[in-house]
Amino acid sequence: PIRIQDLAEAMIRVSGFIPGHDIRIVHTGLRPGEKLHEELFYQDEKLRQSSHPKLLLAQGHVTDLEVLKRGLDHLLETLASGDNERVVRVLQTLVPSYMPRREVEKSAASSLPS
Repeated sequence: PIRIQDLAEAMIRVSGFIPGHDIRIVHTGLRPGEKLHEELFYQDEKLRQSSHPKLLLAQGHVTDLEVLKRGLDHLLETLASGDNERVVRVLQTLVPSYMPRREVEKSAASSLPS
């Protein structure tokens, strides 16, 4: 891994400038939807060692196919209704780990051209 600060400074130097003198680096923080780190496993997944010492295997939750089909049919009906709040609730039932990001949706909507 490389720090973003180091990458920015290297790009400035490659361009023939001096970091902090010719070009200032501004730390702006996270934008809506950005993450500092990525979760690779869910809390309910069982982890086990693989044949490689640095790799783990995750065993996820298995859903019955008929239950999944009924849930997807229900989701399609809900989508057709146009009730977005209800769609989110159905999605949360089908995928318990699903967490809607309201602030990202609002930010994306406000950035669309009128």
